[in-house]
Amino acid sequence: MFLFQRDFMMLKFIAMFIEPMRQLISFITGAFLFCILCSMSNCKEDKTPGPETTVHGVVKDGKSGEVYGGVVLQIEKQYSRGLAYIDAGPGYSYYDTVVTKPDGTYNLKFTPLGSGDFSLAIKKNPVSAIGGYSAGLVTGKDNTCNFSVIKLVNLTIHLKNNTNQGRVGFRMYYGYDGVYPFFAGVIDFKKPIVDTTFTIQTPHLSKSILTSQFYTGYLTTGPGIGTVGDTVAFRKGFSISRNDTLVNVINP
Repeated sequence: MFLFQRDFMMLKFIAMFIEPMRQLISFITGAFLFCILCSMSNCKEDKTPGPETTVHGVVKDGKSGEVYGGVVLQIEKQYSRGLAYIDAGPGYSYYDTVVTKPDGTYNLKFTPLGSGDFSLAIKKNPVSAIGGYSAGLVTGKDNTCNFSVIKLVNLTIHLKNNTNQGRVGFRMYYGYDGVYPFFAGVIDFKKPIVDTTFTIQTPHLSKSILTSQFYTGYLTTGPGIGTVGDTVAFRKGFSISRNDTLVNVINP
């Protein structure tokens, strides 16, 4: 009798742990199946027609105020593709397009399809320019989206180094609007004696700065490993016109 009661109590004790585990496994299994079903239901993009939406505005130059016709803008949609695509991120769809008139204005009426975040972005500009990032839209409303871009022009640089400044390498940083050490790019010529002409693109009507840097070589040890060693630099600042600009840089 004593053994029977002991075995019964043992089974009851074990059952206290088995039941919660069974419930946990059931919950995990149900959650897993729910996620699979949710993912499968989101495999295809929802394209249910939404409320009619309008958007209008103008595309102009942020420095000169010049308007730009012939610019192609397009409606974009970012949407969730479900848990099955969580590693790949959201989905993107592209819809209606509109082209700006000669006066830089545009007007677009469209029907949003499905749910998601809708925006308007510049897709093609006949003028080489930077800026014009997408602007968010509120569906079912009249949206005003003005785009400010900055025209790029060719900057041709004639570069000549008369000496090596006692260094073995040379590189040039170029930036605009006089902000240093911000730079738009860098060209490493390696050899210090240079006499060449090259062209880059830079915003018109901007203040540019060119930094010529002679260096001893890249450090292979110590806290500055990977950076250049002893350097000497020369800077030249100048203004970029509305059109292509030529500048001479002669280093002593």
